Amino acid sequence: MKTFRLIGIALFAIVMCVNFASCSKDTDILTDNEIIAKSKKLIGMKETEGDNTYIWEFSYDSEGKLSSIIYSFDLYGGSNRQQQVTHYTWRSFTIIAESDYQTRTYTLDENNLVKTIRSDKETDWSNAQFSYNSSNQLLVADNGTYSNKYTWENDEISKINSNDSYSNIIYSGKTCKGYFPLYNYYDDIFYAHPELIGLRNLQLPEREFYKYKDSQIEFEYSYIFDEDGYVESCTMVRTEKNLSNNSNTSTTIFTFKWE
Repeated sequence: MKTFRLIGIALFAIVMCVNFASCSKDTDILTDNEIIAKSKKLIGMKETEGDNTYIWEFSYDSEGKLSSIIYSFDLYGGSNRQQQVTHYTWRSFTIIAESDYQTRTYTLDENNLVKTIRSDKETDWSNAQFSYNSSNQLLVADNGTYSNKYTWENDEISKINSNDSYSNIIYSGKTCKGYFPLYNYYDDIFYAHPELIGLRNLQLPEREFYKYKDSQIEFEYSYIFDEDGYVESCTMVRTEKNLSNNSNTSTTIFTFKWE
């Protein structure tokens, strides 16, 4: 299962959003749950990197809860297409995700935030735990090998510190309707329900500066919006430099479908 995205792609590009109560709201009158209920749902996401394409298709039940994800990818221009289907069952303070590959269990706390992920297969974040601040913002994500610590300023993630790397994020004040899906990279369920991990955020990063050992990477982001103000596409330009001052640049394009 391919994961990333955005804030954190830097943190794991080399080594490997519940109640976001403090994020910008559409209105001061509606509660967070009402805002979520009235928002469009993410039903499709596509990531294109050179000849490689990754696609997520999201389905929901009558209550608006994620019921399944079809994840597929074409490598090397379509010569190696693979697909995986995951089904989700929602219970009291527990979510079960089942696919042909693995079964995952998400345990929620009293604020309906995911506190642990457990899997019957060993993957990057198959056995992880999460902690939050009093505003239900993600503070620490730890899987026993990597530990990411978040610094928040004015309801924006300003820095992420990992074991031997760090990332600084710069904003321009630009926001979107609904939420920006790419803050998540721990698990695909959080693309559809970022509120489960305190990352339902409207703020749109402009740049990210990442440092890992001898490498320095700069990410630049640009956006296209649909007629309702939801992010329709995000273009990420990645420039990497090493100590020899050699650099290389690549571009990744994400497109989103809302309904």
